[in-house]
Amino acid sequence: FIISLPFGKDNETKNVEKKNKEYETCFRWQRSTEDYSDYEDTTLEPENKLSDCTQFLETIDKVEKGKEVLIIEDSRPDRFRMRMIINDLNIRYRRFAWDAQQRQVLSVKTIEALMHKTHPNIIILDLAWTPRDEKNIHDMLFETKDSIKEILQTIELPNSFDLLKTIKEKPDNYKYLDLIIIMSQFVPPISDGLKLFIQEEYLDAIPCKTRILHKWQQEHDFKEILIENHRSRA
Repeated sequence: FIISLPFGKDNETKNVEKKNKEYETCFRWQRSTEDYSDYEDTTLEPENKLSDCTQFLETIDKVEKGKEVLIIEDSRPDRFRMRMIINDLNIRYRRFAWDAQQRQVLSVKTIEALMHKTHPNIIILDLAWTPRDEKNIHDMLFETKDSIKEILQTIELPNSFDLLKTIKEKPDNYKYLDLIIIMSQFVPPISDGLKLFIQEEYLDAIPCKTRILHKWQQEHDFKEILIENHRSRA
């Protein structure tokens, strides 16, 4: 006869549980078990560190086309605020390009793979995902469109610009997109050089509706745009 001794879980079971635990931190606005005290130190990872969650894409179920909002935002309070707005508007599916364990926005490569799998119809996009992004975009404030082009020749392309460039260069791969909303503290409600540059360099070449809004000074406009898009698909 066989005697089974309680030596604990085998390595395979432990690995599966570890992977499931790690997956719980990807594509969500925060970890399910954390509380606000975890964020007393809100310092982001230095420089330009992003997270790669591509190994967990196979566990994601694709929702009905035209029903999902993808939110790319590094600020926890802003993720929470967007989550509440979307919930109030009865938009059923929202996903976050965020790794709560690492406290990092997902890499452009991961976001691109995620989009190809889930086909979100709306992207809500923050401009600065990392401290390096924030510094570089801050240097573009109050500059003209032409000056910004010169600045970009001397620095690494901000990650949000890189994503917009990817969509711009392969528009046929993103036909499922209905709307891109850029929500950023760096763009004022009125037109300026940075806003004009983003519009002409990227958004004008992307074949879906696009808007650039100030976060959160144009919150009412943000809600109205989402409501209008939601009604048009009803």
